[in-house]
Amino acid sequence: MPVGCCNSILPRGSRAPTVALRRVFLEIILDLIFAAHCHQPLGNFDEVVHEACDRAYLPFLRVLGAHPGIRVNLHYSGSLLEWLDDRRPDVLEALTAHRNQIEWMGGAFYEPILPSIPVDDAKAHLALLSEFLYERFDHTPRGAWIAERVWDPSLPSLLREAGMEYTLLDDYALLLAGYPPAIATETFVTDHLGKALTIFPIAQDLRHAVPNAEPGEVLEMLRDRNDQNPGTLAVIADDGEKFGMWAGSSARVYEPGNWLDEFFTLVEETDWLDTTTFEQHLDDHPARRRVAIPPAAYREMSEWSLPAETARTNVRPGSGSEPTDWMGMEAFMRGGWWPNFLVEFSEAAVLYRKMLRLSTHVTASKTPPEPLAELLKAQGNDAYWHGAFGGLFSPHLRAETNRHLIAAQKMIDAQHHRGRAWTYVRHLDWDADGREEIEVELPDQSWVVDPAEGGCLLYFDDKPSRWSISDVVARQFEPCHLDLTETQVYDRHPRRWLIDHLLPSTTTVESFASVSYEELRPLPETEYVIEETREGRGSVRADMAALDGTVSKSIAAQDRELRVAYQLTGAPPGRFGPEVPVSVWEDAGEIRVDGGPWHSIGQPLALAGHRFRLRHTGLKVFLLIVLRQPGSVFSIPIRTTTREDTGHASIFQGVVLWPHWSTGGEGSYEMTIEVGEAAEETA
Repeated sequence: MPVGCCNSILPRGSRAPTVALRRVFLEIILDLIFAAHCHQPLGNFDEVVHEACDRAYLPFLRVLGAHPGIRVNLHYSGSLLEWLDDRRPDVLEALTAHRNQIEWMGGAFYEPILPSIPVDDAKAHLALLSEFLYERFDHTPRGAWIAERVWDPSLPSLLREAGMEYTLLDDYALLLAGYPPAIATETFVTDHLGKALTIFPIAQDLRHAVPNAEPGEVLEMLRDRNDQNPGTLAVIADDGEKFGMWAGSSARVYEPGNWLDEFFTLVEETDWLDTTTFEQHLDDHPARRRVAIPPAAYREMSEWSLPAETARTNVRPGSGSEPTDWMGMEAFMRGGWWPNFLVEFSEAAVLYRKMLRLSTHVTASKTPPEPLAELLKAQGNDAYWHGAFGGLFSPHLRAETNRHLIAAQKMIDAQHHRGRAWTYVRHLDWDADGREEIEVELPDQSWVVDPAEGGCLLYFDDKPSRWSISDVVARQFEPCHLDLTETQVYDRHPRRWLIDHLLPSTTTVESFASVSYEELRPLPETEYVIEETREGRGSVRADMAALDGTVSKSIAAQDRELRVAYQLTGAPPGRFGPEVPVSVWEDAGEIRVDGGPWHSIGQPLALAGHRFRLRHTGLKVFLLIVLRQPGSVFSIPIRTTTREDTGHASIFQGVVLWPHWSTGGEGSYEMTIEVGEAAEETA
């Protein structure tokens, strides 16, 4: 009988008389794949992950166990699996108990954005998770979940070489490629350099409906799908945390009414629907249609990664990040692309370049496995971007990434250098901007000076404490700010060490905090010229000048100390000095001057004196700034406003210290910055 007559045999809501009859008319059965991706980033708070276990992961498995006829695909990131192994073995035991209903997906162990890291590192990530799943669950995955579904056309060769036969992409990626929506009801194949990969399309409408729409409504959506394209495929795949962890979802999914239980019951009782898995469908229905997919991700990621100026003019206020009219944005129909986060947020770019340079060092040094393990942990995607998810604005996630980077660098140092009388200085285009920077590694500190950006340090790491001191995200426009009634303060430049300012003598700490000051000279945007670099035994010095010698700056480093000296000639009188941003949580920092009382860092402070000490009570370290010529320090808190799944949030990023001197336009000025252990503090 022709397929078009299927509804006369299996009318809506009816049941097939026998299993044999269902097999005879297999072409009219819709294959449903239900998949969940569960991930917690390294550095996330333990209480948050425990809550996810109790409200999402375990309840999901309990409901699944009550429906033995349902099979699902699961992906747990390696960082989550390691945490569970150490702190919640009961979740791993529950996963093992339901092994007959679970087919595992592989992926990159610590959830990096695969196209953004070196190929060898990507292969190591993929191998680690496959090995874990085989050893723990006796399953070698044939497919991979790719973090944030960030797709690059080169991925097929990488994934196939890692033993993967398929991956998942949102059907939105097909729209970007120009394919009609109907193609999202089947699998398809794409390749790179002759390595073919099967793509399973995630249905965006179903992803949004589960579990927001009623179970019966979701079933009707599936029935309509089968009516339009009989005997095809529907993939529902999304974050496992939406089943209990997202705002309001726990009550909806598991409490009286139990959305998940009702949905699974409806699926089991439906004759025109079969649940299957990716590997089973791959074997039963090999992909036959070839497609070519450009760089892509899910639609929301394309919104979040739009350039700020585009988002400012095309996002509808009150929508968070929803464009006013996607179909009317012809020039931007594809939205942004994940690497645009590295363009829009210089802090993410610096973290990313640090990771790439470390990968180069790890590869070149042929080190034992420990540095590679730290590198892979630092490649987790969360700290490099943001949207409704992502952790670029989460200081604890960035700090965790930096800790792993610094730990790996220390291991490489120990392999290649003995004692403390060594320096590593290299001139190179460190940040791939077409201009030369200077990379410096010493036994206790690591930094890169960028002459083109005001002679600043792109980052400053203290190795003994594994503290990336300069890791402070600046305040800048976000589309979600269109929803706010309060006026937002935006910084004019990234907050980096040794960005110099020459401001009017009337500048107050309040005007400095609100960025309402006037620059007497454009020093933050001025290109400094490197005059000389010198290396000693465990020390380094760099001399540079700007504005035809108006400002000369010398940076000297040794042990855990940095000495910065200035010479001003022919400058107008005012307040002169460099920024020193400090990554510290609001309740973990305090500051004092010349042995006086401690002050909270939560409010702007104007302090005058000679010795300024900021104590990081969380890391039990201190930062001491000594002005050779007594001056002042402005301390301003940096809070960023961003949007999370529960609404807007104000996040304390750290403080910016501005040590400075009152100058008549001529003179020599010097300061030292020292890092030490709080236990060794003296007044």
